[in-house]
Amino acid sequence: MDTYLVRDSAFIDDAFTRMLPVFNNIFMSGCVKGEVLIDLAYGPFFEWTFPACDYFSDIILGGSTDKCIAELEKWWKNEPGALDWSHAAKAFCELQGNR
Repeated sequence: MDTYLVRDSAFIDDAFTRMLPVFNNIFMSGCVKGEVLIDLAYGPFFEWTFPACDYFSDIILGGSTDKCIAELEKWWKNEPGALDWSHAAKAFCELQGNR
């Protein structure tokens, strides 16, 4: 993750600020709906799951590698050394007008 993902990079900030509103608007529109959302994408980027959580009771990350899932689980369980995804959560909360 450290090799290919620079945590303070302008790319990440730009991706979140541009993509979160897009994903949020898609889910808010009602065009994408259901009980289960299955993601078959590869990679460590899960920022779209923040707006999806408001519209799906189950989200399955099926295409990610075992390493990507392990990184996400480390963050979820607040384990030492986990990649910090709080920037995505913060960006989404700000988008929603929450803190």
